[in-house]
Amino acid sequence: RRDKQNILNATLETRTREDWIEGCQENLDNILPFIREHTDTEFIIFYPPYSVLYWEQKVLSGELEDILAIYEYSIQTLLQYPNVRIFYFHDEKDIIENIDNYRDVCHHHPKCNRFIFECIRDGKKELTIGGTEERSRDLHTYLRDLDYSLYWEE
Repeated sequence: RRDKQNILNATLETRTREDWIEGCQENLDNILPFIREHTDTEFIIFYPPYSVLYWEQKVLSGELEDILAIYEYSIQTLLQYPNVRIFYFHDEKDIIENIDNYRDVCHHHPKCNRFIFECIRDGKKELTIGGTEERSRDLHTYLRDLDYSLYWEE
């Protein structure tokens, strides 16, 4: 493994996909022991609906592909455990395209929390093994091609 401090100090220009994945793995290493040790516990993990303005930042910084790659990596890793359920809201266009749902680029309105809760309660928006790559590709295409200027007009 590479030195953690070097990864943390890497600038966007020098940060590689490997650096992104390694950082993601370090985060997973914090929770995977609990998942492995508590097989009788159901772990529910969700990926929240970040606004289009968050995604625009990722497009403009050149981080979009790397961010989506670490999400895909973390999802594939977590879905290997039968006691993990994952719910995915990154591609909820009705939410992410409405910037009135946000107080900043990431933090959504409580009504979105209710929607997330209801989906988890009802088993909607759940990811399964084999069902993630196409959604990830579709999200990438959507975010790459989105006309973000529509959200900046008065």
